Amino acid sequence: MRQALALLARISQRSATAGAGRGASTAFRSVGLLDVLALVAAIAVTAGASHAGAPLQATTAEARLLSWEHHQRLEAGSPFKSLEWRAVGPKQAGARVEAIAVPADDHD
Repeated sequence: MRQALALLARISQRSATAGAGRGASTAFRSVGLLDVLALVAAIAVTAGASHAGAPLQATTAEARLLSWEHHQRLEAGSPFKSLEWRAVGPKQAGARVEAIAVPADDHD
């Protein structure tokens, strides 16, 4: 887990440095795909290591019920409980492509 946190700190530092004086969206674009994949791999490896050698056990019905009741208490006390959830993304998936924007001088 320590390796994953160190990698996340490195990515955050690179984003902050790359985005200095520019918008936040530009800063996040500087994080490479390999950095993100490395972070995911580090988290997966550390998560797997924590269970190494220990057999997995099913959650009991009592534990699931307690978790559900805890969730309901948190939801009832949340300052965001009156907000209505909505999907983020295209409203209509599966539509055909109508246009593609490319630079006018790029013929490749």
